[in-house]
Amino acid sequence: MFATLRLAALTQSGATQDETGPDPHRLLELATRRSADAAGLGKVTGSVEVGKRADIQIINPAALNMSGFGGGDPASLIVYSAGPENVDTVVVDGRILKLSGQMQHINITALVARANASARHLREEAAK
Repeated sequence: MFATLRLAALTQSGATQDETGPDPHRLLELATRRSADAAGLGKVTGSVEVGKRADIQIINPAALNMSGFGGGDPASLIVYSAGPENVDTVVVDGRILKLSGQMQHINITALVARANASARHLREEAAK
């Protein structure tokens, strides 16, 4: 999501030759609420509202790549500086999946092993 947001902003500023053209607030809206609408999920997620799923990411701005904020626009900070490594906490449908930067309820070692096995299998099948 972060790379896509940044690419959209930089593409727009390059196309218009106006670095102030991209609106980070609008880009975040497109990545959240409007994406949920496009996927047919706008009634259950995409914004923080009573009655919708509790899906949220909490970003920790204390990393070096997020420095220089100085009280500026948080949307700009997310669009131009944030990356997956800055996501501190993730809640999906009210369930905490990542807390203090650590995945919860997932055996990362086993998951990586399964992904590697799957990739090997795909390479083997493609070579046939």
